[in-house]
Amino acid sequence: MPRPADWRMLFPGFWREGPRPLQVCTGDAAQQEFGGPLLSRVFIISNRVATPKAGVHAGGLEVVLKATLKSHSCVWMGWSGETRAQPRIRTIHQGRLTYIVSDLTKADFDEYYNGFANRVLWPILHYRLDLAEFSRRDLSGYLRVNEHFADELAKVLKPDDVVWVHDYHLIPLAKAMRERNLKNRVGFFLHTPLPPPEIITAMPNHEHLIPALTHYDLVGFQTDNDAANFARYLANELGMPSHISRRYDSAERTMRIGTFPVGIETRAFARLARRAVRTGLVRKVMKSIPGALMIGVDRLDYSKGLVLKLEAYERFLAANPAWHGKITFLQITPKSRSQIKEYAEMEAAVNATAGRINGTYSDASWSPMRYVNRPYSRTALSGLYRSARVGLVTPLRDGMNLVAKEYLAARRDGSGVLILSEMAGASRELGEALLINPNSLDEIVQALAEALTMPPAEQVRRNRAMQERLRSYNVAQWGHDFFRNLQDIKSVQEKFRAKLLNPAMRRRIYREFHRASRRWLFLDYDGTLVSFYPSPEQAKPQPEVLRLLKKLTQDPRNRVVLISGRNRNFLRKCFGKISRLNIVAEHGVWLKEGRNPWRNIRPLHQEWKAQVLSRLQLFADRLPGAFVEEKEFSLVWHFRKSEPELAALRERELIDDLLNLTANLDLQVLPGNKIVEVRSIEASKSTAVKDFLVQAGDSDFFFAIGDDSTDEDLFRALPERGYSLRVGLAPSHARFNLADQTQVLPFLRGFSGPRA
Repeated sequence: MPRPADWRMLFPGFWREGPRPLQVCTGDAAQQEFGGPLLSRVFIISNRVATPKAGVHAGGLEVVLKATLKSHSCVWMGWSGETRAQPRIRTIHQGRLTYIVSDLTKADFDEYYNGFANRVLWPILHYRLDLAEFSRRDLSGYLRVNEHFADELAKVLKPDDVVWVHDYHLIPLAKAMRERNLKNRVGFFLHTPLPPPEIITAMPNHEHLIPALTHYDLVGFQTDNDAANFARYLANELGMPSHISRRYDSAERTMRIGTFPVGIETRAFARLARRAVRTGLVRKVMKSIPGALMIGVDRLDYSKGLVLKLEAYERFLAANPAWHGKITFLQITPKSRSQIKEYAEMEAAVNATAGRINGTYSDASWSPMRYVNRPYSRTALSGLYRSARVGLVTPLRDGMNLVAKEYLAARRDGSGVLILSEMAGASRELGEALLINPNSLDEIVQALAEALTMPPAEQVRRNRAMQERLRSYNVAQWGHDFFRNLQDIKSVQEKFRAKLLNPAMRRRIYREFHRASRRWLFLDYDGTLVSFYPSPEQAKPQPEVLRLLKKLTQDPRNRVVLISGRNRNFLRKCFGKISRLNIVAEHGVWLKEGRNPWRNIRPLHQEWKAQVLSRLQLFADRLPGAFVEEKEFSLVWHFRKSEPELAALRERELIDDLLNLTANLDLQVLPGNKIVEVRSIEASKSTAVKDFLVQAGDSDFFFAIGDDSTDEDLFRALPERGYSLRVGLAPSHARFNLADQTQVLPFLRGFSGPRA
C-alpha cells in the first residue's frame, strides 16, 4: 500500500491523523457528531457495511475496500445487515474509518435485497435472463431503499466530499442524489459483469434504471468487455455518442466510463500465506491428504458452475485411474442467499454430485472429494492456497474472481498451476493460466491432466509473469486509478462549465445587443433552431421559430442570416414568407438576400457527383434505414434511422472509402450528426459569412450559433469581438456553449424582447 503521504498528495483535505476509539452514535446525535470540523471526505456507499461488530461482513467487497481505503479518512455507509420494524441509523467511529449504517424493514429486505437486486439484477448481470423474476413491488422497494440512502447522504455530505458507490444494489443512487441537489463528485463501480444490450433490454423498465448511471461522473467496470457493453447500450438506447476517451456529454453533465480491474494486496497476502502454512488447521489438512491437493473456493451460486466443475472432476477420475489415491479435491463453498429457492435446489445438486464422486471412487484410505459448506478465514485460505498444487476456478460468469489472484499471490515460490475460466474477468489479466471454457467438461479434464503433469520450470515461468502483473496493478493502484479518473473527469466538467453560458454573460450579451445600432445574427438550422428528426423532411420549423425570425427581421437594426446545409427548395418553402430574412443554402453555395432571387455565391462543378453518389448508395444499401440525399452541389448519407452499432461500423468504412476516392479531388468529407456529407472544398459557411462581413462596415454587434463541426467555420469567421454559441458540450471555437437544443429558443427570445 502507498504511504499515507502519497494519499495526502492525491486527496488534500481527506486526511485525519491519529486513531479514534470505537464510538457509536444514533439518531440526531449521530448527525451532530458527524458534522464536525472535517471538511472533505471520501464516502464509500455499498449494500453491506463491514462494521467493527464481530461477525458482520460485506463479503469480497470488505477485503477490497478496507485494503484500499485504510489509509484514508473515509466514511462507509450502507445497510447494517439487520431488519427492524423501526430502523435505526447509527454512526460508528473506529480509527480513520467512520461507519454510517442503517437498518432496513422486513419489506425493504424482501423487495430491495432478496427481491429486485438478487432475483432480477443478479441473474441478468450474469447472463441468466431465464432466472430473473420481475415484479413491480420489488422494483418499488429497490428504488425506495436507494431514495432512503440518498436522504441520509443529504444530511451529512459537504460540497467537496467525494462519493464512491459500489455495485448493482445502488444503480439509481446518483440520480436520487442529483434530485436532492447534491453536486458532489460521485463515482460508481460495478463488481459484476455487464451483459450486452440484447440481454439488458429484455429487463422490464431497463429504460428507466440503466440510464440512471449517466448521473454518475465516472462509471467503472472490471473489464473492457463490460465497459464496451455499456457503451453499446448508451449508443443504442440513448443515442449518446462517445469521444475517444469514452467521455459522454449531455445537458446534465459530462461523464466517463472506464475499466478498473480489482486487484489484491499481493505482498501482504503472500506474507499471510507464509505464516498460515504453519498453523494447526493447514498442517492437519495437509497431513490427512495423500498426494496432491487441488482447491476450489466458491460461494454457493449458480454463476459459479459448481455442478459442472464437480462433474468434470468426476470425468477426470473415470478417465485417469492412475491418479486415484494421489489427488484430493477440496471444494470450499459457503452458503449464500439460502432464502431463495434456486439456491436451495443448487445446494442439493452439488451435495448429490460430491456424494456420488466419493461413493464411486473412495476406498478405505482415500476420498477423492472433500466438500465443505462453511466459510474459512482469509488466513486459513491463504495457507491452503499455498499448499495446493492446483487451483481450480471455473465460474460460468464472474466479474473478476479474486480467488484466482489470491491463489497466485500465495504461491511465493512460483509453483502451482491455476486453471481459470475464460468467463471470469480475471482471465483478461491472467493469460498464462490454463484457460478453459467452463461449459466444456472435456476442456476441464484436459486442463487437469496438464496441470498435474506440468514441469516445475513451466509452472514458475507462467506464474512469475502473472504475479508481476498483479503486483503492478494491486488493490492500492486500483483505488488510485479510479480516484484519479474521477478527478480528471471533474476537471473536464469544470472546463465545460467555464464555457457554458452563465446568467451574467447572458445578461451582458443582451445589454450589448440592445445598445447596438447595427447587428448581425447568424443562425444555424438543424440541431439549433429545430431538433433532429429521423427524416430530414420532418424537421420543419415550428410556428414559434417562424414568429421569432419574423420579429427579429422586422427590427431595421438587425440583419438576420439563416445559414444551413439544407437545399434551397426546402428553405424557400419553409421561410420564403419572411421577406427580410437572408438565407444561405448548402453551407454557402446559394444565397437569398431578403426579397432578392437566389444567387450562386461560388460557381462550383458537379462532375464528381455521379461517382461519389454510387459509393454512397452502395453503403446505404448495406445499412438498413440509411439513405442518400442529393443536393445541387453536395451529397449526404443519412443513418439516423439505422441500428447504432452497425451504423457506426458502416460510417467508419464509408469515410475511409470516401477519403481514398476523393484524395485527388477538391472535395471535403464531413462527418456530422448521424450524417456523412461530401461537398466542394470551396463551399463552407465561412465563405458566405465573409461576404456578409464585407457589408458589415461599422456594425457593432455580431452573433453566431450552431451545433456541429460545419459551424466551426462560421465561428472562426466571426470578428473577434463577436459572440458565438455552440449547442451541446463538444469542444469548439465558439466562445460559449449552450447545454442542448432546448435552450436555443429561450435564449434567442432575449433578442426579440424588451431591453435587458
